[in-house]
Order: sequence, then C-alpha cells, then structure tokens
Amino acid sequence: MVFLDVSAAECVRRSTGRKIDPTTSTIYHEDSPAPESDAKLLERLQDYTDESGDAKRLRHNHTNYDRTMAALLKWCY
Repeated sequence: MVFLDVSAAECVRRSTGRKIDPTTSTIYHEDSPAPESDAKLLERLQDYTDESGDAKRLRHNHTNYDRTMAALLKWCY
C-alpha cells in the first residue's frame, strides 16, 4: 500500500493549466512548458480538461479521503 500525502490545493493545481498535443496525445503542464524550440508543437497545443480532473470533484474526493484516512491506516496496519 502506498499513501500519497498531497493537499487538495496541490491536486487542483496539478489538474489545471494543462495543454495537450492532439497529434501525439502528450499532456504538458504550464509549470513544465513544452520545448520552446518547437514552434509547431506550441501552435498545436490545446487546453486540456477531463472529468476526473475537475476541481470540484477533486476537492470532494479529497474531503472523503481525509474523513476515512484513520480507518484506512488501521485496516492496512
């Protein structure tokens, strides 16, 4: 079992600001920009969102996780 201790704010930050290259399906994040030397790639990039990365949904899931964490740890150990 692996538990990742990541705040809700960090999860939301990671799910927003993403771009996708429709040709290769590679997803880039604004904090880790695509290679600036590839002008064609930069022109192709489109905003990327998905249902699982919706900020409201992420916050809801994180709240549920926080509520059940003690029970999960007890079950695992």
